[in-house]
Amino acid sequence: MKRNSQTGKGGNVRRASSSRDIITKGLETVAKTVGRFTAKTFPETTNAVDMLKADHAKVKQLFDDFEGADDDQAKEQLVGTALQELTIHAALEEEIIYPAIRALDDDEEHVEKMDEALEEHHAAKLLIAELAGMTSEEERYDAKFKVLAEAVRHHIEEEENEVLPKAEQSLDLEELGRRMTMRKAELQKSEEPRSRRSPVRKRQTRSRRGAGTKSGIGSR
Repeated sequence: MKRNSQTGKGGNVRRASSSRDIITKGLETVAKTVGRFTAKTFPETTNAVDMLKADHAKVKQLFDDFEGADDDQAKEQLVGTALQELTIHAALEEEIIYPAIRALDDDEEHVEKMDEALEEHHAAKLLIAELAGMTSEEERYDAKFKVLAEAVRHHIEEEENEVLPKAEQSLDLEELGRRMTMRKAELQKSEEPRSRRSPVRKRQTRSRRGAGTKSGIGSR
């Protein structure tokens, strides 16, 4: 009877330990989720330059994660998130930050630098539009995203080293940051999360279009 009693106690201890582990893991997961939500909804800073640099760091991490991904679904999720982040970020810069920085100086070199930044945005948007209509199964999907990542990394480096320092010296970054926060919330609501779009649906749509084309040719 004593042996059975000891075994029962041991079993209860193991079950209790297992329950604690499950609860601990669950709490950790909840904490991470709440942390992400809080960071996204309530930015730690309203300094415009700090906000832009935080966005830069986020997209660069997405680029790195893509390089390490070996699953098509994971790649599409990363690409979808990156495209959405880049689209919103570009809008914030073009609507709020760039006009403020451009107004600081009418020097030819300064104006040319701001024009180059806009052209780099334009080139990136062309790749974003193409990638938004593709799936990881399509030819040059990976290559196209890597070219986008390389272009954005170059743009970020120039912006942080040559453009944003002027903003830090002369602009009210807190006021710009408050405007960015409000506009970003609007853009996040209106911009459909690309990572949630169904690649399967896209492939089916293209198949139907292809079938319709063949049917049209055959009917002639």
